[in-house]
Amino acid sequence: MPNCDRLFGLPILPVAEFNRLIKEQLGDKSLAWNDADSDGCIAPQELSAESPEILSSYVEVKKGAKKFTSEFENLYKSSVELYRNEKIKRELELTYLEEIHTDFDRWLRKNTDANEAQISAYKKGVKELLEAASVMQVIYQKQIGFNGLTGDEKLTEADSALIGRYGHPFCMGDQGAFCMALPSLSARSLNGVFPQGIKCDDMKGDLEGLENPFSTVIQNSDKTFATVPYAIAYKKDISAAVEHLRAAAVHFGEISREVPFSRHLLTLANALESEKPFPFLESDASWHVFGESDSIFMFRAGPDETGGDGVGDECQTKARFHFRLGLKVQEAKAFVDKYSPYFQKWENKVADLIGDSKNYEATAVVMNLPEFSDTIYETGDDIGGPNGTPIGQTLPNWCGADGKEEPCKRRVMIYRNKTLLSYGDKIVKKYIMPLFKSAHEEEFSSEDAGLRAVLLHEIGHNFGPQPGKPKPGADTTFDAGMGKWRGAMEEMKAEVLSLFFEGELLKEARADFKAGKISKTDLAKAETYYRKRAVYGIAWAERMILRATRGGKFEGNAYSKLSAVEVGFLLESGGLSYDESSKEFGFNFAGDKFMNGVEQLTKKMLRIYAGGSEQDASDLFLRYMEGDGFKLLHTDRLREIAGNMPSA
Repeated sequence: MPNCDRLFGLPILPVAEFNRLIKEQLGDKSLAWNDADSDGCIAPQELSAESPEILSSYVEVKKGAKKFTSEFENLYKSSVELYRNEKIKRELELTYLEEIHTDFDRWLRKNTDANEAQISAYKKGVKELLEAASVMQVIYQKQIGFNGLTGDEKLTEADSALIGRYGHPFCMGDQGAFCMALPSLSARSLNGVFPQGIKCDDMKGDLEGLENPFSTVIQNSDKTFATVPYAIAYKKDISAAVEHLRAAAVHFGEISREVPFSRHLLTLANALESEKPFPFLESDASWHVFGESDSIFMFRAGPDETGGDGVGDECQTKARFHFRLGLKVQEAKAFVDKYSPYFQKWENKVADLIGDSKNYEATAVVMNLPEFSDTIYETGDDIGGPNGTPIGQTLPNWCGADGKEEPCKRRVMIYRNKTLLSYGDKIVKKYIMPLFKSAHEEEFSSEDAGLRAVLLHEIGHNFGPQPGKPKPGADTTFDAGMGKWRGAMEEMKAEVLSLFFEGELLKEARADFKAGKISKTDLAKAETYYRKRAVYGIAWAERMILRATRGGKFEGNAYSKLSAVEVGFLLESGGLSYDESSKEFGFNFAGDKFMNGVEQLTKKMLRIYAGGSEQDASDLFLRYMEGDGFKLLHTDRLREIAGNMPSA
């Protein structure tokens, strides 16, 4: 097949799109391309028009051969630009902006006892951090092959909007050659971490260069590959970033509670300048100390997660630069303290539901919760895209001098405000709630139920079978038998238990009312809240199912998989219903059908997890991902109603 990836420096339009776009511009005097040899290459002899006079404007004969005219070149370029603009417009529809505004001065005065000198130091320190963030954004852009704009690119308003939203010009929803916020349509394969034109397979003989996450790779004149540490590859930018980090450290060092943060910034600056293969051993250690201190901040910056989202490094082995600054959420501890008296009772209930002491015995509950923070600024790899915005992370990804040290001390972080905004009232009520009977719309409230849903999910990880937890009288762990379902099973346990625990709390309220401990009004509030929490949980699940089935078949992560099981099972058990005539889902709260359905699913899921059968887990998940249970999800209706739902 001829090599015709580009024409006039631009990608080749598909035949149907070429003919459509040409007709839109020329009307009845249009050209047509028939691609007679089906090679995808536009040849002059494959163009036709209603008359020779029209065709002669675009094809001429020189030295006995047909050639494109300059008029055709202009026409082709304008067609490509029209097509590109269509693509950019569709890409912008895949996401929407949620503004996060933080009045830092007001927050400090409300939540700390900082004096004026300390408030001034806080502000100066944050100002320096934001300067460092801008530099790390530049490094991230270079990593994915975007070295900034040139004067040759005449951007449209939509182009500027996309670059402003993503931080780069590459579409992530549509990863085709025409979806790029650059009229020149530079090749998407550009990246700043590997030699241009080199594929992953080309470097299989150089595993160190391919796999080390904190280095770029260059190709020597003898065709061998060499590793270049980030500290050298991005030396100028890193020098600028660490200058701001060290300046920030000076300001935070003036505040006693921020001394651990100041020390971390200094060790991070040293690590960024280090040429060691895994340079973050000391800075990660100081990061843990800072995280355990009473600092007001959550902070993580530098190279962490490997590539994704269809931009840059196709090998997905190189850690990308990012910056996230947040403020710790104090309410999380108060929530845990409030419900801690129930924890052992819930653990005993979990053991009762499993009902087999050979597979599981109740143990003393040890609560390990993630850290909750509100993000106030982020750049680089943290931004997200059409497939969702990061609402949590577990870091670091590599430990020790060789990156392989295990066990590896890690921190699990949840970004509260981003979580609640991503599943907020505005977006969910517009796209997801029309799936349900209208009576349920007012029962959705992310403000009432969102944070508690996240907290109870994370609390749920600490009950019953757990990854790394040994089975009774055995050396094997509960997750060992789950095989490829281990991650999805653990996440399903946490999510289903969060709804199950809400039912237990409602039962407790009913018992308290019966015993005269609470009023009828208090009981009514508990009943109303339970409904809100249930509606929030299932609306969240529908969002996860949508993400996995937009292409018509199930292609999702652990959250999408557990959501399919949860919704499908509750439809089968009667907790949820689907009206074929109105095409609406409904919640069956009467007679506690929903609550009982959740308990049935909890029991089934826990028994499979405790039993350790990968086959049983597979049967459960696949029933609702591709089997008869999948039909219950009515994903065609889901796509019809919410198919255009954007990500925050």
